[in-house]
Amino acid sequence: MLCFIMGEIFFMYSFMVYESSKRFEFPVVLDAEKKLSYLRLARSENVGPIGFFHLMGRFKDPEHALSRLKDQPIYKGRLCSMDEAKKEMDLHYSKGYHLVSYFESEYPEYLRQLKDPPIFLSVCGNLELLKSSCFAVVGARNASQSACSWIKQNIPFLKSANQTITSGLARGVDTWAHESALESGMPTIAVIAGGLGHIYPSENKELYHRISEQGVIVSEDPLHLPPQAQLFPKRNRIISGLSWGVLIIEASFKSGALLSAKYALDQNRCVFVLPGHPLDSRSHGGNKLIKEGAYLVENASDIKRELPKIISTHSPFFAKEDEEEEYCSSFNGSSLLFNKENDQESSENVSKLLLERISMVPTCVETLRKDLEISSIALQTMLVQLELQGFIERYPGNAVIAVPQEVGKYVEIDCG
Repeated sequence: MLCFIMGEIFFMYSFMVYESSKRFEFPVVLDAEKKLSYLRLARSENVGPIGFFHLMGRFKDPEHALSRLKDQPIYKGRLCSMDEAKKEMDLHYSKGYHLVSYFESEYPEYLRQLKDPPIFLSVCGNLELLKSSCFAVVGARNASQSACSWIKQNIPFLKSANQTITSGLARGVDTWAHESALESGMPTIAVIAGGLGHIYPSENKELYHRISEQGVIVSEDPLHLPPQAQLFPKRNRIISGLSWGVLIIEASFKSGALLSAKYALDQNRCVFVLPGHPLDSRSHGGNKLIKEGAYLVENASDIKRELPKIISTHSPFFAKEDEEEEYCSSFNGSSLLFNKENDQESSENVSKLLLERISMVPTCVETLRKDLEISSIALQTMLVQLELQGFIERYPGNAVIAVPQEVGKYVEIDCG
């Protein structure tokens, strides 16, 4: 039977990114030792962005968090060593890369407002572009020639609006968006899955180097980590997170571009869609977004028309203060699910029910909360515990997925 060990490692979901942004003063000047400590915590196994902020909210200091995490039976991962963190940081400097933490002034404010922001960004190129006005263009890898023509004809018109084109360096739409920006003298940002040491796809090697010289390449992953399937959805949240708007060009129902659109909506960004022919399956996802309220785009003017509205609101991406207060109102510091007065057996029963509902298919956290009829703080406390134990992983869009376990490793627990 899975037992959740009590202790100070159980802390409140109120120490989420929203709360952390108020708790820490920005910008922060980090010395090398402090930055290494943050890097160690961020790179430790099973400690994702949300878990990181839980730990920092509870223990305030990364070294203290690492020390307490090491002593907790609940933690099933491996801590990143000081030597590993130093090696990664030295490798950045030796290659001329930047390693920017969430707490430093170079970190883009738009990303800082996400619920699950990357703790560190590896950056190759012009660091200042991360704070420019960014517009994302994403779509099909097997995009049509008409999509290519539209991009080449219209993207250059965004230059007069001082836009930086953001995309993911993938084949098709992403590649054409980057190339059109560079050819018209516009800056561009490529957000990649995997470390900066890996260029994917390989045919974009020349484009990668052009962007690093005239724009910027960004990744949240360690330099040595090769591209992996599960990294691309996480990459997509950064593409939309950096941008005030996202344009979808040719996306089928199974396209990763639709995931970018979903993240954009979750992040309060504008979603634009270039409509396509109803008989072309590459247009089905985008056309559906238009039916659901996305901006229909025929040319660049349709995009530029929305820009003054964005500028007039000063900070369109961030929730209003009353919305933020409502978001955090359910997080009461005096009401943890697991405390000494609670019944341990009841807690275990709820935890097992939670595990039964999480599978290899991403499951929305809000759906779990409604299904189990428990509070947000109780649910998030359990999810952090499961994440630290290696049972689940966070999935962009406020969702979770189950991690495959060794047969017989956990008794009486069905992980789906």
